[in-house]
Amino acid sequence: IFVPVPGANQAQVRIGRVITTDEVQMGKDALKTFSANFLGGGFTSRLFQKLRVEKGLTYSASAYSSEQKNYGRSGVSTFTRNEKIVELLESIKKVLVDAATKIGTESFTLSKKNLKGNYLLGLESTSDFLQNLIHFDHIEKDYSEIYQFTKKMDAIEIKNLQAMIAQLFDWKKQVILILGDKKLVKVLRKAGYKVKISNYKKYI
Repeated sequence: IFVPVPGANQAQVRIGRVITTDEVQMGKDALKTFSANFLGGGFTSRLFQKLRVEKGLTYSASAYSSEQKNYGRSGVSTFTRNEKIVELLESIKKVLVDAATKIGTESFTLSKKNLKGNYLLGLESTSDFLQNLIHFDHIEKDYSEIYQFTKKMDAIEIKNLQAMIAQLFDWKKQVILILGDKKLVKVLRKAGYKVKISNYKKYI
């Protein structure tokens, strides 16, 4: 889906999908969070290293996986210069595909430690702690689960992470939305992408 914005000097990119009721897999919240964090949860994440450090295509890239009561969402968010849009998309695809089958012990361990530490930091303030409890109420999860995150993380193996990334971030199931200058439509179609144009006023 392409949303033309006259005179845009960069392309904003959002890639993601809705996780259906059958796929939500309540109880695997730690694994889903780990999957998103491994791909786009900071400087050491796969997307950040590939898109910014290695290729210089963007300043930042993030990934997320969130669940509501009866469905979930997963996605990737980033941006790039107009002339690099195709390279950016192909690089994201490679990261998602590779992460579903190729995760080394060192990067796995580093990412796990990073997420466990950040999770605890996210509970330090009263407002953050209450936000977690509100979310637990919404998805009908027992408050005691908030103390089980570290234990759940410790039980995750590389094969579990690869399988969840393959499920949540399967490239063939993603919807790609790009917001940028209309001249990019021709570039994307030439690269083999099927492009549907949507008016930006629909989103305002």
